[in-house]
Amino acid sequence: MIKNNKDTAAKYGFKLNMRLLKCSLELLDVDLFAEYMRNNNRSQDDRVSYIITRLLKSNDFIKIEDLSNELYVSRATLDRLMPTIKEIAETYRLGFISKPKYGIFLEGNEMDKRLCLTNYRIASQLDGSLQNKEKDEVSKIQAIVLKSIRKHALFFNDINLYNLIQHIFVAIKRICSGNAMNETPNIKIDHDIQNETAAAEEICDALEREYQITINDSEKYYILIHLLGKRTFQNINVIDEAVFRCVDEIFLRIKAEKNIDFRGDAELATSLALHIQPLLLRLQFGLHQQNPILLQIKREMINGYEIALCASQVFHELYSADVDEEEIGYLAVYFTMALERMKNNAAKKKVAVICSTGRGTAKLIQYKLVQRYKYRIEDILLISLYELETMDLANIECIISSLPLYKDYGIPVFYLSAIVDETFEEVDSFFKSIHVSQHLDLIDERLLLSDVDCKTREEAIRILCDKIKEVHQVDLYDEVIKREALSSTEVGKLLAIPHPYQYNHEHTILAMMKLKKEIKWKYKKVAYVLFSAIPASDKNGVQISETIARISLDSVLLKNMMNDLTKENVEKVFGGLEE
Repeated sequence: MIKNNKDTAAKYGFKLNMRLLKCSLELLDVDLFAEYMRNNNRSQDDRVSYIITRLLKSNDFIKIEDLSNELYVSRATLDRLMPTIKEIAETYRLGFISKPKYGIFLEGNEMDKRLCLTNYRIASQLDGSLQNKEKDEVSKIQAIVLKSIRKHALFFNDINLYNLIQHIFVAIKRICSGNAMNETPNIKIDHDIQNETAAAEEICDALEREYQITINDSEKYYILIHLLGKRTFQNINVIDEAVFRCVDEIFLRIKAEKNIDFRGDAELATSLALHIQPLLLRLQFGLHQQNPILLQIKREMINGYEIALCASQVFHELYSADVDEEEIGYLAVYFTMALERMKNNAAKKKVAVICSTGRGTAKLIQYKLVQRYKYRIEDILLISLYELETMDLANIECIISSLPLYKDYGIPVFYLSAIVDETFEEVDSFFKSIHVSQHLDLIDERLLLSDVDCKTREEAIRILCDKIKEVHQVDLYDEVIKREALSSTEVGKLLAIPHPYQYNHEHTILAMMKLKKEIKWKYKKVAYVLFSAIPASDKNGVQISETIARISLDSVLLKNMMNDLTKENVEKVFGGLEE
C-alpha cells in the first residue's frame, strides 16, 4: 500500500520512508499535509457512506483490497464494516453479493439504487459541503424546478424541495452514465394529478435542453412520483376521504394504547391529513424521506415521538406499509404541538391571595407569583377573607395570606409579606415539591448501575431489565426489545433512552446505567442508558419525559449525572432542573 501511494504522498506534502521493515513519515509541507488529513480522516460512518456510494456507482464487482487502498485502512477494518453495508443494502431492497477473487457488488433495480444513492448524498451534505461544479449544476436544476412548480401552483416546503432537486440531480448523473430507468412501476393513483404531470413534462423538457440528453417515459414517471410524494398540500378540500379515515383510526389507536384523546383537536386532524396525503404516496412508491433533525426530535419530543410510533402501526394495518423512523419523526412534530395545546388548555389549579393591607399590596404579591412561578395572572385570585369563607376550594392549589388564618381549609396555607422576599422560601419549597417530589421518589439506588461491561445493545438491555425484575418483580425485556425493533432509541450525545413498547403496571420506573466502554447501539455509539417505564395512568408521565428530554439536551449535565450515579447526585440533577 505504501508503494502504491507514493504519488499521493508527494502531492500532499509528505514522504513515506520504508527501511528494515520500519515505516516513517517525513513532512515536506505542513499545510498540504493538514489538508490531506482533513480530507481523509474519515469516521466509520464516513467510510460506510463512501463504500455504499462507490458500490452504487459501479456496474461491476469491486475488490475489498481496492477499497482498502482508497480509504487507507486495513482489510480487517473493512471486513468489520461489511455487516453494516449488507444491512443498509437490504433496507433499500438491494442484494449484497460477495464473491471470492471478484469482490462485492450491490444488485437491484435502478429506482432502489437511486433512492439509496440520493439519500447518502443528502446525508453527506448536511454540513453544506458541495463542490463548486456541483453547486452550479444544482442551481440550474433548482431554477428549472422552481419555474415549473410556480407555474402550476405546486407547493413544497424547503426540505422537500431540496430533496426533490437532489433526486433529479442523481437521475441526470445516472442517465449520463448509461443507467437510465427502463421500467415504469404499475401503480394506481386515485386523485387528479394534472398539474403535477404538466410540471414533470416541463421539467424534463428543460433538462433535455440543458444537458443534451433524452429522458424516456420511465424517467419522466420517476420525476412525477417525486413531485407527488414531496408536494405539500395546503387545501384540505383536495384531501382524499381515505386519508380522513386513516386519521380517525390513528386517533382511536392512540386513545386505546396511550389513553390520550385527540379526537377534539381539529387543528391536529387537519395537519395530519395534509401531511398523510403525500406520505401515502411515498409509502406506495417506496420513496424515502430524509429527516435531518431526527435525533433532535427523538431527544426533545419524547412523548410526541412515542405517539407517532403508535400511529405508525395504523399504516401497517391499513396499507401493509411500514413507516420508517424519519417519517415517524415528522409525525412526532404534529403530536408534540398537539400535546402542548392540550397542556395549555388544561385547567390549571389556582392560587388564592388574601392581603389585609390593601389591593395594591395584593397586586404586588400577585406580580411576584407570576414572575417567580410562571403562573398566568388569571390563575392568581385576589380575594377577601369574607370571600374565602364561601369559595369552592376544589380547584385551589394553596392559599397565600398576609394575615393569620385560624381555620383548617384542607389545603396548604402560607403567610408572606409582599416586601420581604425571604418569606417566599416556604412557598418556593412547596411549588418545587409539586413538580419534583414525584421524580425523586422514583430514584432507586439499586437501579443506578455504573461501569457495566457489555458489548451489544441487547446485552445492555438484558442487564438493566434483569435488575429491574429483581427490584420490581416485572420482566420488561421483551417489550423493550419490541420497542427497539420499531425504532432505535439512541438519541445522540452517547445516550440511549430505552423503554417498553407496552407497560401496564402500576408504578413508574426509572433506571440509569453507565457503560464501561462505548458500544454501538444500532447506528450510534452509546455510553449512557437512561431507562423509563411510565404507565399511561401516571398523571406526571409527560412531565417525567420532559425532564428526561432536558437532561438529554445538556451534554455537561448528562455527563455529570452519569459519572456519579449516586442517589444523592441524581436527585440533585433532577431537582435542579425544576428550580
